[in-house]
Amino acid sequence: MCSGASHTQEIVSISERLIALHGDTRAALRHLIENPHSDYALPLFVANRMREDQELEFVAAYRKDLGVGPPRSSRPDWPVIRRPLALGDMEMMCRRHVRRAAK
Repeated sequence: MCSGASHTQEIVSISERLIALHGDTRAALRHLIENPHSDYALPLFVANRMREDQELEFVAAYRKDLGVGPPRSSRPDWPVIRRPLALGDMEMMCRRHVRRAAK
């Protein structure tokens, strides 16, 4: 597989995760609207933070695919945002919580 194809696969993979996260966010928002007294705002907050991280990850992969690299004034570790848990772990925990609450 050539380098360009691997970058494109990275973009596709990130896009798939973004789409899945939008579904989880929608489920969390629906539950919050239907149960306004529940403590469900936290998963919605976490899902929105993960969306921000994934969007940055997508932009970074797309810029890499185009060969332009990170923005000139960015931090050396751009697009990494320091979170208490890794993005993949946060996605998995949020998805489990949303599915459990939807039952």
